[in-house]
Amino acid sequence: MKIETSDILDDIDNGKCVLIIGPDLHDFSPKSFFEVMCDEFFADDQSNEVMENITSGKVSSSQYVFLNEELIQPKPGARNETKVRTMMKKFYQKQHVFNEAFNKIAMIPFDLIISLMPDDRLVQVFENENLPYNFGYYPVEEIREELTEKPNKEKPLIYNILGSFEKSDAVISFESMFNFLSNIMKNGLPLVVNRKLSDANTIIFLGVHFERWHAQLLLKIISPPKGISYNISNSRHSHDVSLFVSHRLQVDLLDQSPELFLNALYAACEERHEISLKGEKGFLKTRKKVSAVASVFISYSHADMEIAKRLANILEKRGISVMIDENDMNGGQPIADFMENIKDVDFVIPLISESSLYKPFVFKEIMITMSRKKQMIPCCLDQKLFDNSIQKMHMDLIDNQITTVNGIIGESKDANVDHLMRERSLWTEYKQNFPVVIKKLREIKCRTFNGDTEQLVSFIVQDINAYQSQHD
Repeated sequence: MKIETSDILDDIDNGKCVLIIGPDLHDFSPKSFFEVMCDEFFADDQSNEVMENITSGKVSSSQYVFLNEELIQPKPGARNETKVRTMMKKFYQKQHVFNEAFNKIAMIPFDLIISLMPDDRLVQVFENENLPYNFGYYPVEEIREELTEKPNKEKPLIYNILGSFEKSDAVISFESMFNFLSNIMKNGLPLVVNRKLSDANTIIFLGVHFERWHAQLLLKIISPPKGISYNISNSRHSHDVSLFVSHRLQVDLLDQSPELFLNALYAACEERHEISLKGEKGFLKTRKKVSAVASVFISYSHADMEIAKRLANILEKRGISVMIDENDMNGGQPIADFMENIKDVDFVIPLISESSLYKPFVFKEIMITMSRKKQMIPCCLDQKLFDNSIQKMHMDLIDNQITTVNGIIGESKDANVDHLMRERSLWTEYKQNFPVVIKKLREIKCRTFNGDTEQLVSFIVQDINAYQSQHD
């Protein structure tokens, strides 16, 4: 079946398209998102405290994991359910593979986005992009909150229909699923969500598996009787499931990559955006400008340039004014320029890595920051700072470098060797101060980069806000 992208864009523009996303938005082949998550759980010895561990290397062998239903049943006790929910939350937080898709979704002007994922990654994307939004979630057992503001493309509603990890209220087990279904069948969806679904001409399901009986039941609750519904998923449905979903629930099943579909939809949005700009208003969203709440200087090594630039980009979107040198990254900028620059910023953010620890200019910048008593938020890109062998290893490298420079000076026929003398002086100073700086960095609270730049920015902003609130 061919999807008419232009019709979908018309419905998006007119507020008649609803997007529903599931955890298989990204292709985790040959496994599903749920199977990958369970594999990680059972690779952790602590999982046996709350679920019976696997015995044959297959997740399906656990009596507490149900692959067909994609639900986990913790051992009896509220404490165990809380632990499993925490484990799931941490797994979701690490899924950086969703970032690109979520960024595209955030920029497409949907009125209503319903998520079958109980995490807040999509919300964080809206926050990072400074895009207006409302958020709501359906509780497992409590009376749902009635939403008052009508969703629109300027301020869409992100609705987590299976609860929220942030509220410690999410569907993760059979018991919580039964309680949730009882709740939603009894009390229904919020009125503004119902109206949007009822008015929709198009509903797009991305990465939703309808093989699960509860997914089919949920679909019956949220899918309106009119309009066209598409389910774009890598899942190959059985004949019975296909018949039931397509005929009884009136959803067209398309076996294709949700990410490829989203890329094509976004490309079509960009094309319409360019056309719309001729009328001065584009189709895609524009980021809301925010006034700077603080200013920072990022100190880094050339090898860490890409991370530094990504960090700067997201910090600026969060309202942080960023100063970063992109012109002379191999040797570092002149120290005099750095001293002038940090005079005008509130914080210095050195990116600490195996590469930067071997750069005397980066070390010099850290030393100046400390001597000027500037606030510093070091960010560790790896764990080399805490490697006990680092000092001896670097001392050997530094001695070799000094020896090399001395050799070049001795063999130089050029009368002007001032630049070599300055380089030798820098390496000598670096050697003298290396133990002191390492000790100081280890004492300061160092934020750790685990691959998620947005999460690192959130930590940095927390530190900035905490410092500013203490010194207001």
